Amino acid sequence: MRAAGFAGDRAKAAFGERPPAIIHSFSGPVDYAAEVQAKSELRFLAEFDPVTGLRSRTAITALLQEELASATMLDGKVAVMFVDLTQFLVVNRTLGYAAGDQVLADIARKVVAAVPDTYLVGRFDGHSLLVVVPDTQA
Repeated sequence: MRAAGFAGDRAKAAFGERPPAIIHSFSGPVDYAAEVQAKSELRFLAEFDPVTGLRSRTAITALLQEELASATMLDGKVAVMFVDLTQFLVVNRTLGYAAGDQVLADIARKVVAAVPDTYLVGRFDGHSLLVVVPDTQA
């Protein structure tokens, strides 16, 4: 006599008289390079904007929050510059989105080249950049 809750009884209860069939099995060496590459690309896309190469909105706002918390604890200051490309939609509508992306990428490169390496630059939305100036001396 079997004890109640025997594994075979639970399998019969879950699957009936026929156990589940194995549809496909694989054995052999597995190459994880494609999976590692895909995860790396997803990580990049989560943190950086693919058009400009700048930090994404999520990443730049997270860095801003960190800088504000640090400045609060250390009685420091943080400056924030919001760069809005007014009438940028006109570029997209008249020249096309590919041209607009190129203009946006060029502007992003120029902003990065114009500020010190300690400044944090990111794309805030479709036509705006955010520049965070940590440890500002007023």
